[in-house]
Amino acid sequence: MKENLLRDGKIVRWPKKVADKNFVLGYIAAKIPCGKIFAEKEINEIIISNILFDDYALVRRELIENGYLSRTKDCREYNRQKESDWTSCETP
Repeated sequence: MKENLLRDGKIVRWPKKVADKNFVLGYIAAKIPCGKIFAEKEINEIIISNILFDDYALVRRELIENGYLSRTKDCREYNRQKESDWTSCETP
């Protein structure tokens, strides 16, 4: 675990190193349940509740760009796509 990135189970800052970014994205993705459609506000709330810095939009964009989330073209619906080190999104 990357103790320097976590405080009380929340991400302290957006990291510079790629490996640390991957850790953060996997950690946040694990907090988003699979198989459910979310509104942008719901995704923002999940992210905000797991970070101690202000740029939740950066985290949301990175989750999308790195394949952890997908969204509709109108950005109204999001869903979890990619497995993280903590959880999987296998379909039955």
